Amino acid sequence: MRGIFWKRFFLFTAVVLLVSGCDKDWLPAWMRSDDDDDDKGVDVSGVEWVTVEGGTFQMGDTYGVGRTNEYPVHEVTLSTFQISKYEVTNDQFAAFLNAYGSDTVKTGEFQGKEIVHANAYGVRKSGSEWQAARGYSDNPIVDVPWYGAAEFCSFYGYRLPTEAEWEYAARGGNKSQGYVYSGSNNPGEVAWYSANSRGTRSVSTNQPNELGIHNMSGNAWEWCQDRMGEYPADPAVDPQGPSEGNDRVLRGGSTRTSVDLCRISYRYQSNPINSNETFGFRCAKSL
Repeated sequence: MRGIFWKRFFLFTAVVLLVSGCDKDWLPAWMRSDDDDDDKGVDVSGVEWVTVEGGTFQMGDTYGVGRTNEYPVHEVTLSTFQISKYEVTNDQFAAFLNAYGSDTVKTGEFQGKEIVHANAYGVRKSGSEWQAARGYSDNPIVDVPWYGAAEFCSFYGYRLPTEAEWEYAARGGNKSQGYVYSGSNNPGEVAWYSANSRGTRSVSTNQPNELGIHNMSGNAWEWCQDRMGEYPADPAVDPQGPSEGNDRVLRGGSTRTSVDLCRISYRYQSNPINSNETFGFRCAKSL
């Protein structure tokens, strides 16, 4: 009875003070609104967001050094969207697995398949709980297949970025300075790759790009929503990629690749069931 009394007392007092315009920081955690996190651009998942204003850009290798699949360079127009400031971390992915309550996909095309593979640089299971590998809590989640990344996004109401969104954000959106790598022409300033790192690093290291986004070059490959396909020659508006095909797009390079693969326009692909200690992702949201 005493607990009920105090809870009612707090509720009554809270209503009176909030209506009168008082700050709510004094309230116990169970009475606070989640709106504060939204104001900071951080969701319950711990993902921090950057808004990318829509615009038009030239997609593909605009530097004349690319592979065949980076052509033809074509005009793409995108609507405003949000993308995560950092790659999804091991801590965030472990928390998702524990909240999801299953080690395998529950429904859909990939039902029954393992969401992620335990990895010394990623996440591990201790008893019934998933946790980040020791010393790697703030490093990007790795060894996650495309469908595992998609399941994380879906669980929180997000999605994977389209390939066009990924490249536009990596270029710096409408603030782009035309860099070869995401945020600089000097890869050592913005990327972890084979020549300067023997493994993944914290997602907040290295300088960000023009939009304040970190590690879109190097650290971990990042899954995109799209299936892999040839670029169109004609202009496109909010392209979603091919409607058919198997392999999904990966972007950005990793600590196991040469610096050339960390270029903004470089395209890689893999079967959506594949994973290794370099495959990670970041999230996106439509506005």
